[in-house]
Amino acid sequence: MKNALIKLIKKQYIDANTIEKPFVDIFTDTFTEFGIQLQNLGISTWQQVLDRRGQESAQRINNSVYRAALTYINSLNNLIPGLTNTLQTNQIQFVNCNLNIIQSDIRDRNLHKISLYYQSDILTLIDSFSDRLLLANGDKSSDLQANKEIKTFLVNISQPDLEINIYKRI
Repeated sequence: MKNALIKLIKKQYIDANTIEKPFVDIFTDTFTEFGIQLQNLGISTWQQVLDRRGQESAQRINNSVYRAALTYINSLNNLIPGLTNTLQTNQIQFVNCNLNIIQSDIRDRNLHKISLYYQSDILTLIDSFSDRLLLANGDKSSDLQANKEIKTFLVNISQPDLEINIYKRI
């Protein structure tokens, strides 16, 4: 695998066992917002929303829960939590973050679980070595063709919940 434009996606789970800031706050505020959204619907679980209220209602509730987490997501300064180069010196930036409710029950906060999906900006994949990707920030295809020097970094692709989700050969 070499010479391609890619985007990485990293999934992070947040539940009652989460202990790091600001993710504890994301857990608390998304659980509270979920309860507010369900208070007049006569149901108490995310599964009931999916089964009885339909996709449109589920999407509206998911979007409201996402907005409850947005202040904390913005506090990450567009850095993907836990995703660094192999030297542990630079975090990879995200350009999009999405939230999905996995499960929840307004009667038991221990059943509340969400996932955040962080998508990187365009990265140039220069080469791969075993489970490591040699990357450069941005589209460096013209620099590669001109045989110019490029600032690079290595990322371990075998991390849990990390994958390439967009790939374009150059």
